Amino acid sequence: MAPQVHHIQISIPSELYNILKERAEELGQSEEASILQALQSWLDPKGIASVEKRLEMLIDRRIAALRSEFLGVTESKPSAVPPYRAVRALKVGDLVQVRESGSPYYLEKLTITRVGMIRAYVQTREGEHSFLKRDLRLIEAQPDIESV
Repeated sequence: MAPQVHHIQISIPSELYNILKERAEELGQSEEASILQALQSWLDPKGIASVEKRLEMLIDRRIAALRSEFLGVTESKPSAVPPYRAVRALKVGDLVQVRESGSPYYLEKLTITRVGMIRAYVQTREGEHSFLKRDLRLIEAQPDIESV
């Protein structure tokens, strides 16, 4: 049994008809087919849901683009900040410099003898002294220039 076909005659403004005609030409179909396709997507609950999802996705993309443009951040731009060296815990035998209290300058190089949670103990000329870890700077081992 063939599906029943109904005929409807409607009047639309010329601006809307021009848009319909352009859209039908873009899709390579007749105006009637374009109208039927639009009605099916509008009346079908699944069609509306897919249109809503697509619209939501497009809005999210646009918001992300505007946000990155506003903040001046792009995902493809490499970071201008150099990477930080890995932080490691102080160990017995490490060579450190002690910062002079109340000064940004560091004093002599000393060897760590004991390590606590907050303090580290170093061997000085006068004996063993404790310093806060924040006042110590780890010295990386460098080859002796004199032996070369």
